[in-house]
Order: sequence, then C-alpha cells, then structure tokens
Amino acid sequence: MNRIKTKKKENIVQVLRRMYLLIAIIPMIVMTIITAVFYVNSLIDSTKQNLQTVLNLYADNIDGTISQGIKVIDIVQNDLSVQNALRVSRFEEKEEYYIQRTTINTTMMLINQNYGNTLDGIYILLDDGRCFKSSVFPYNKEKYSQQQWYKDIRDTQGIQGNGFYKYSRVIANPGKEGYISIGEPIINYRNGEIVGVILVEINLNTFSEMLSKTVTTQDLNVSITEEDGTPVWQYDLGEIRKKGNILKTHLDESIHRELSNGWEISMTTNWFNKIKTEVLNTLTILFILIIMVTFASIYFGRRFADTINHPLKQLQDGMNRNREIWRGEYIAVETEYHELDDLNEGVNDLISKVNQMFEEVKNKERAMRKVQFSALQA
Repeated sequence: MNRIKTKKKENIVQVLRRMYLLIAIIPMIVMTIITAVFYVNSLIDSTKQNLQTVLNLYADNIDGTISQGIKVIDIVQNDLSVQNALRVSRFEEKEEYYIQRTTINTTMMLINQNYGNTLDGIYILLDDGRCFKSSVFPYNKEKYSQQQWYKDIRDTQGIQGNGFYKYSRVIANPGKEGYISIGEPIINYRNGEIVGVILVEINLNTFSEMLSKTVTTQDLNVSITEEDGTPVWQYDLGEIRKKGNILKTHLDESIHRELSNGWEISMTTNWFNKIKTEVLNTLTILFILIIMVTFASIYFGRRFADTINHPLKQLQDGMNRNREIWRGEYIAVETEYHELDDLNEGVNDLISKVNQMFEEVKNKERAMRKVQFSALQA
C-alpha cells in the first residue's frame, strides 16, 4: 500500500516563536531605516542651514571691514588738516614739511584706531611725491606715482578694489604677507583737481582671524574671488583634498554670496564629515535598540508559544494515555484561549461518547452472556 507523501511537519512552538520574532523585528527594522533616512536628511539640511548662516555672518564681517575702509577714505578725504596739506606743496623750510607730515600721520593713526581696527594701514600718496601714513613701518622707497596700480586708482572715479598681492605696496613690512586694498583719488576741494590717491590696505590675516572667530568647525574651505573669477584669497581649515577623489567631491557642499564690492565669497565643506559622528552615534543606538527588541521578542515569543503549547501538550499527553490503554479519563487543560477551551471540550465530548460506546458494548456482552447462560441451563 502506497504511503501518501506529506510535507515535513514543523514544531508548532518553533513556528510560533519564529513568526512572533519576525512580526516584531521586521517592522522595527523598517521603522529604523525610515527613521535613519529622515534623521540623516534632517542633519544634512541642518548642516546646510548652519553653513549658510556661517557664510552670511562671515560675509557681513568682511563687508563691514570693506565698509570701514570706505568710511575711512571718506573721513580722510574730508579732513581739514588733509585738505590744508593739499593746498600747500612748497615749503620755505624743511621743518615745515616734517610738521605737516607728523600732523597728517598722527591724524590718520587716530582715524585708523577709531574707525578701522581691522585695517592694516591708511596712506595718502600725492603726485608731487609727498606721502602720509598711519603705519610706523618705513616706506619701501618706490616711486608710487609711476606704479600702474597708482595710475589705475587715480584714473578711476569712485572706490576701486584691488585683489590679492603679496607685500604692502607702500611700507616695508616683510613680517606680513597677503593684502587687498581699497583706493580712491584724492581731490583738492579748493580747485577740484585730483592730486593723488588715498589707499587703505587690509592684511588677509584679518580675514583668517575673522574666520576662526566665526567658524568652530573643521574641514571648511573658504575663498574670495573678484567679479571676473580672479582669486583674491583662499583659506582651508580642513585637510587638503586629493584630486580625483570622486566621493569627497560628490559629498562636498558649496554655497556662495556676493560681497558689497562685487567680489564673491564661497564656502565649501564635506557634509558627511559634519554629520558622521551624529550618524554613527544614532546608528549605534538603533543597533542596540534592535538587539534589545530581538531579545525581548525571543523572550515574549517563548512566553506566547508556551501559552499555546502547554495546553496542546496536555491534550496530547491525555490522548496518548487513552490511546495506549483506554481509560476513559477526561482531560483537564489550563488555557487562557477560548479556542483551546472549545477544543478541550470537543475532545472530552469525544471521550464521553467513546465511553458510552464502550458501556453499550459491555451491556450487550452482558445480555448475550445471560442469554447463553440461560440456554445452557435449559
């Protein structure tokens, strides 16, 4: 007789535990992934917003410095002692020129201290060769009126900005490198003639100091360019990126803003470096949470499976006892589930009916024996 092939049977306890674990873990993993994605996106957005805030603050500081330079130029242009000096170009005695130079230099030093602490120097350079400065450093002994930058400023109407150059154009100060300047023609108000230029120099270390006070983060590249794209200044707070690093290039975030003088300031950062600590901490917490949920699911899965397995085991043991030697014992099952109670009642009803059948068979056997016994006596 051919046996009916059946699928491999599984233990109900193991199935219940596995299903309970899956029901608990899968939603947890899905929610963890969704939460992590939203959290990372929020961190990226927050990083970009913070970067924009830093850029705006830093750009405002630079604009403030440039505005101070323009304000100082206007103050020098309208200073009475300066205008008096422009009207006197010949001196009978050399001491008169020294007095004039000392007076103007002192005036510009006070102006620099009062209005432009971020400015490196203020200079008046005249066509007749006279020079005045707010700095204590000596002149570099160049003929300024013959320099192209001098001619460019003199021939320009209004303020002219000059991009990066290495050393000061007026004084000899080898201890400082990297300058930008703001210049304007100086006018003798008496006759309306241009007689020279006013030059304000800003050392780029000032921008670096502003940046260090504004920014506390690392891995930040800041650059300033002129309107035509000519580099003015660049500063890198982080590691120098290797060319061809596609990942870093892809993860870089750059934002830009135009300064008041037409230059553009840019900030570039790697947003992953900004959020990796928070992401790793979050992932660690989520991983620990998943482990805790897993162990909790295993524990409660066992408890849940036992609440079903225990009454089923009681039914199974009772049926096995009756199957080996029919005793007609009713099975008592402890359970919290109505379905298992119904099953227990059904099994006990079945046992009751079987007991009745056995009783009927016994009664018939007794009746038959009586008939046989009566027949033998007859």
